[in-house]
Amino acid sequence: MSGRLVNVLDEWIPRGALYLYYYNPTGLPRKLRVFIDFVRERLK
Repeated sequence: MSGRLVNVLDEWIPRGALYLYYYNPTGLPRKLRVFIDFVRERLK
C-alpha cells in the first residue's frame, strides 16, 4: 500500500459540487458558518 487516496466511484461524484457534512446538536459554530458563506461566495 502506498498510503495514497484513490477515487473508486468517479462516476458517482458530481462535478462542481462541494458537500459539507457537519453534525452538532447545539447548532452550527459561527466560525464554520462564516467559512461556509465565504466558500459559497468564492464558488459563484
